[in-house]
Amino acid sequence: SRLGNGEGGAIRTLTRELYVENSTFKDCYAPKGGAIQVANTSATKTEIYGSTFENCRAITGTDQAGGAVKSPAPILIIGDYEYTNDNGERVVRHSLFKDCTAKTAGGVHQTGSASGSTVTVTNASFENCVSTGSGGGALNIGAANLSITGLEGVTTFKGCTASGEGGAVIHDNKTSETLTNVSFEGCEAGTSGGAAYLRAGTINITGGSVKNCTAKTQGGGLRLQGSSKTITGCDFSNNTVTNTDGKGGAIHIEDNGLTFNGGTIDNCSAAYGGGIYKNNGALNFNAGVIKNCRATEAGGGIDNNNGALNFYAAADDAESRIDNCSARIGGGIYHHQSDINLGKSGETSRGRIINCSASESGGGLYINTGGTINVRNT
Repeated sequence: SRLGNGEGGAIRTLTRELYVENSTFKDCYAPKGGAIQVANTSATKTEIYGSTFENCRAITGTDQAGGAVKSPAPILIIGDYEYTNDNGERVVRHSLFKDCTAKTAGGVHQTGSASGSTVTVTNASFENCVSTGSGGGALNIGAANLSITGLEGVTTFKGCTASGEGGAVIHDNKTSETLTNVSFEGCEAGTSGGAAYLRAGTINITGGSVKNCTAKTQGGGLRLQGSSKTITGCDFSNNTVTNTDGKGGAIHIEDNGLTFNGGTIDNCSAAYGGGIYKNNGALNFNAGVIKNCRATEAGGGIDNNNGALNFYAAADDAESRIDNCSARIGGGIYHHQSDINLGKSGETSRGRIINCSASESGGGLYINTGGTINVRNT
């Protein structure tokens, strides 16, 4: 279905609630909502289960938003469709968004932002979705709360790109973000957050992976802003920030620090903070590994600015490690201002900074601080 002018290449609806299941939309074009446009600004809920959107586009007109779906509903659910076939077997169909393009949000553009508004995405995958004029190649979300759960063994976001922030996902200045077992691969942002740009009061990321992602300015993998940010057991590899003054090869942190529990950051690079760049707030790095990361300027593993750095392992007989990282200054860690605590007193856990190098100063550590320096079991 194709519309030269108008909304919803396949479906335009003024209903308050839309329910779509076990359906396929292919080669649908329109200026708004390449496949589906919910046109009622008072819409309350949009639900999509086990459906496929392929080569859908919003690429003409002035809006050009939502290559597959555009909805103002404050509740958006994307999930599975389950049924029993003729042989009595249970079949699960997952939602797929593939090769969808728009100026804003190649996959889904959701705009409802009232208090309590929520977008929930479960077991869906997004491949080669593109935002040509702004952020969020796959998802550009306006709701207060965003929850994404990935399917084990399946890449959630693959090859998604945006000219602005968030190669695959942008969710800016909101209440909460929860990502569980979500994987990003080969995503790219024209500015920051190669995989995603997330900014909310509370950010929780558990499991999953971010690999082969690129940004120009900040956060080759993730750019995170918010009052409370926790990453647990997520692995980062081969992520890059390309600008000569770029920051945070794997992760760029702004405001109120980060707690990083477990997980590995491997072979990531930037000018500042080959693994992690953090500005403001405490960085609590617990039982994780950063290895083979590079910074052309400062902090091959970590560039920590304006806030405490706590580098330790909470469990006995565990360790945090920075291994084989390099920079001009601070091959392992560059630390600027506030306290730095390496290791913990009286415990069998430890911190390790090994095989690191600097072309000028501080092969392992470069500490530029007026705060307290504590080194224990390291």
